[in-house]
Amino acid sequence: MLDLDKRSITYLPGVGPKKADILQKEAGISSYEDLLFYFPYKYIDRSRFYKVVEISGNMPYIQLKGEILSFETLGEGNDRIQIRPMGDGFVFHNKDKESEEEFRRKAALAKEAWQMVEKEVMSDAWDLIVLDEINYAIHFGMISAGEVAELIQKRPERLNMILTGRYAEQQLIDLADTVTEMTLVKHAFQKGIRARKGIEF
Repeated sequence: MLDLDKRSITYLPGVGPKKADILQKEAGISSYEDLLFYFPYKYIDRSRFYKVVEISGNMPYIQLKGEILSFETLGEGNDRIQIRPMGDGFVFHNKDKESEEEFRRKAALAKEAWQMVEKEVMSDAWDLIVLDEINYAIHFGMISAGEVAELIQKRPERLNMILTGRYAEQQLIDLADTVTEMTLVKHAFQKGIRARKGIEF
């Protein structure tokens, strides 16, 4: 079995031989294990940024600043993977606290997002489409389970679809090949940590 920790970073998406050679010469990083070892685990001193080559075991806690290159490393085509935030970023509606006008606003955003989903599903341009938290949008009545089921049934044969979120409708469960139910063991909310942009929504 391949030991990934010892594998050369040359094979890491976005690195390649040239960058791997630079990391080896300047920082002594040549394997996945080296990357895991050198990456700092706490961020306290924000007074300056350090280069990886400057990091040593007896240094104070540091912060690294990095950049995500929009998944271009996964292939020649820069659009092979896309993440499209839609709606207002958080699917929730409390009818006791939010006005009917606010609900209509959210429903309009959901409908607009759904039109994009329909277009992309039927474009036959994708192998996989993940509709994150769509089950909530259905549960709150922003999108109907029927139209989602219809799209699943008429999608291109090669397309896989993943629907996430609680309160999945039985109609969609019946259509699915795989259904997973997650069980809470503990949650950050229980410690007073609120939902964070980029993590929970």
